[in-house]
Amino acid sequence: MKIFLLSLFSVGVISAVGCSDDGRGALPSVRIVPTLSRVTGLYFDKGDRIGLTITRPSGNYVANHPMDYDGTVFLASELTWYDASEGTATLTAYYPYSESGTPTRFTVALDQRDGCGPSDLLGAVQRDVVPGSAPVGMTFHHLMSQLSIVVENHAESPVAGVTLSGAVAEADVDLSVPKAEANPDATGVEIETFEVDAGLRYRAVLVPQQTSLTVEVILEDGTTCSKSISEALFGGGKSYDLSIVVSAGEPPAIEVSLSGEIADWEDGGSLEDSENSDDGGEEPTQGVDYEGEHYGTATIGGAEWMTENLRYKPVGAQIGTGFWYPYDNDAAAVPTKGYLYDWSVAANGGTAATTPVRGICPQGWHIPDETELQALLESPERPADFFCCAGYRIKNGPTDRYGTENKGMLMGVSDGEMCHAILFSDSAEPTLGSYPATYGMSLRCVKD
Repeated sequence: MKIFLLSLFSVGVISAVGCSDDGRGALPSVRIVPTLSRVTGLYFDKGDRIGLTITRPSGNYVANHPMDYDGTVFLASELTWYDASEGTATLTAYYPYSESGTPTRFTVALDQRDGCGPSDLLGAVQRDVVPGSAPVGMTFHHLMSQLSIVVENHAESPVAGVTLSGAVAEADVDLSVPKAEANPDATGVEIETFEVDAGLRYRAVLVPQQTSLTVEVILEDGTTCSKSISEALFGGGKSYDLSIVVSAGEPPAIEVSLSGEIADWEDGGSLEDSENSDDGGEEPTQGVDYEGEHYGTATIGGAEWMTENLRYKPVGAQIGTGFWYPYDNDAAAVPTKGYLYDWSVAANGGTAATTPVRGICPQGWHIPDETELQALLESPERPADFFCCAGYRIKNGPTDRYGTENKGMLMGVSDGEMCHAILFSDSAEPTLGSYPATYGMSLRCVKD
């Protein structure tokens, strides 16, 4: 797999009619379309393989089924969906594939000099998937931690390598979440890092953990310089920067400075060194970052809400098909008013049979249910300017047009053919009602 570590993956499961030879009949084939998001680097190569488990109410439909990349999609020619009448499914996938089974334990490489890719375990889960032809979105998350190292060398001898000692290399993995954490029975090891730029930049993938880490710089003349970092906390899916300055003295020594990195991995915050800690700095901005967009958030009615309409373009969605620009097809208004979605697109193949429904919301967020909408309306904490009139789309039978510009609808979960939603305008009090699930509405997500 040719891929830089600063990346997130979004994938959609689509179906195409196909036949199987195992008696299942002519049912849609299971296919996974990977889509890069907020990425710097290359893509999957033909032959790359992921493991997929599909679980339905009666148990596993398939377990650790290999899916191969053909240059466009991940697929397995013999794998078809079951009949939708048998209930929804939970999809769990991971990369890189292991023939021995879906990993419950994973070990990062001790020698990462040839690259960190094999140590970069990715996991994804999507629940309440309805078998059929509707696209199903999944987001693959980095379950390990990344450490990016920059070396400023003032010594006469060039840098030959950087090693890290004290970190545990074995992780206990729960792909149903997904998450990974250090095996409590494992001991610290030495990890040789990957050289990104000769003598200047290095990288390593580590198991999430809190540990005392020793950093060692090896010079070409055989000199080694080391420094320990007390109780460094590495979070899963988070990236950290380590800056090393090698002095020109005899013998050379090193100084280190560590901090979180805002990159395609989630910002991990600061790694405190007992000798270089600093409790100062600005308070973090409240909000959530998702697919290159930042959304303000506020606690209202006991829940944390986005304070802006979602501006996310779902994988495979086309303007005019369950997905619209704000009132009067105004693409220029998306940054302030967001998109309009019908339930099918917003739920991303999910169902309201059980809540919460994540749909196209960020990981850890969901489409509001009726109770949360009602609490929003009744809460004195709701700002007067909370609602943003983006219009709405009336699509019901032969009718397909925009509603009034000075009105809007805030989507909640569906109970079948209808969606709970708040109808609001710039001249009347908002009200909670039920509207056709085919309508195009604004969406604001609620934190789980």
